[in-house]
Parts: sequence; structure tokens; C-alpha cells
Amino acid sequence: MTILQTHRAEFLRAIENFHFERAGAGLYFPKQKVHIGGIFECEVRDPDGELLAPRQIAPNLVVDQALNDILGVYLVGGAQTTAFYIAPFSGNVSPAAGWTGANFASNATEYVNYSESGRQPWTPGSVASKSVDNTGSPAVFTITSGPATLRGAGVLSSATRSGTSGILVAATRFPTDITGIPTASTAGIKYTFQASDDGV
Repeated sequence: MTILQTHRAEFLRAIENFHFERAGAGLYFPKQKVHIGGIFECEVRDPDGELLAPRQIAPNLVVDQALNDILGVYLVGGAQTTAFYIAPFSGNVSPAAGWTGANFASNATEYVNYSESGRQPWTPGSVASKSVDNTGSPAVFTITSGPATLRGAGVLSSATRSGTSGILVAATRFPTDITGIPTASTAGIKYTFQASDDGV
């Protein structure tokens, strides 16, 4: 059982009373000394499978739309979203709290030149050690129009490429732009959502 499950009522009260702070990689609950947030990882490989650039690791921004959804589901009996998808972007921008599922594609300049049919599923494994991720099944995008540039990624509830519906959960700007990606290369993106009780 995770810390969120064990102390669910306590966290609900904290959310209801706005006893949390926005932190660089998610949310921080000062009273509980718990940090909740996520990390994106991206590996780009050329058609021969060779790593094209250093692996990118970046903390996320949990956007306001996601916070409102959490409040709606936990406190007002709203419908729970059960499927999420990863979308890369190429825009020279940093995610902002006001980004949503409706404006992600335009704000971020969603990257769409890949052979897969749409945004790729975030397929998480089991929750363990206060963390859940798609490490066992990364979202893979096969570039169809190189040279390409990837600068970040988001997690959304809509699978539609360049879609304007659904919820944006989180987004990140990679520490280093990945440029000059040739056709037939692949970008594998992982997202880890975790809770830590050390306040870091």
C-alpha cells in the first residue's frame, strides 16, 4: 500500500483546504512532508539503434487543469480518467500552469511527423515503492520526416494527434534540445509518477 493510499483522507483534506504548494516537479504537502510529481525520460536512437544524443531526464510541471481534475474526482465525485497518452513537442517553449488539453498542441507545437497512428499510450506497470512508470513499455515514436527536433513532451488523456480535447496532466521541456534527428529514428519516452516522503 502506498503512502497516498494509507493517508488518503489526510491528503484529501489538504487538497480541499489548499494546504499544498506547487513545486518544480509537482506538488509539495508541507504538513505531511510529501512531494508528489513526475519525471520524463527520452532516448532517441538512429535507424541502426545507436543512441543519437544523451538521454534526457526532466522533472514535470503538473498543470492547473490536472489539479482541477484531481479535485473534481476526489472531492466532487467526478468521472475518473483511466487512460493516458504521451505526446512529444518541438516548440521552443517551456510548459506553463495554464496549459490544457485544448491548447497543448498549439502552445507546445506538438510534433506529429511519426508513423504511429496517434499519441502513444502511457502503459504503467504496478505501483511499487511509492512510484509508477511505463519503463517496461516506453511510448515509442518513429520519425517520418527528418531532420527533426524534439524539445519536450506531455501526458494527456486524448490519444488524438494534435487533439484539442481531454486533459493535460503534465508537461516538460527537456534540458537539451534534441536536434537533427534523421528519418526512421525512434524516440522512446518514459514517464514516472512518484510520491516521496522526504520533501525533496
